[in-house]
Amino acid sequence: MDDENIFAAVRGEYLAPERHGLPNPYTADLDTYSRTIEVPEHGLVTITFERFRYRRGRNRFACWLPKKVTRCTPPESTVESVTRADE
Repeated sequence: MDDENIFAAVRGEYLAPERHGLPNPYTADLDTYSRTIEVPEHGLVTITFERFRYRRGRNRFACWLPKKVTRCTPPESTVESVTRADE
């Protein structure tokens, strides 16, 4: 189990707009895409989407599925400036 993955804690209303902004899954060059967004409950997070392909009879379908959501760590310079301002 991955302790960094907070996928279950992020609501779908934050995942859906990012998924719709990805390229067409039938013609996309890559099989995985990552997007970074701001989520009010968790701060800055990175969402990793993976292409899912399946067949039903003669038809083929493809869509993007979110596979992993992880918290982003702020750069070291940002952390230092925040702590200095608080002192």
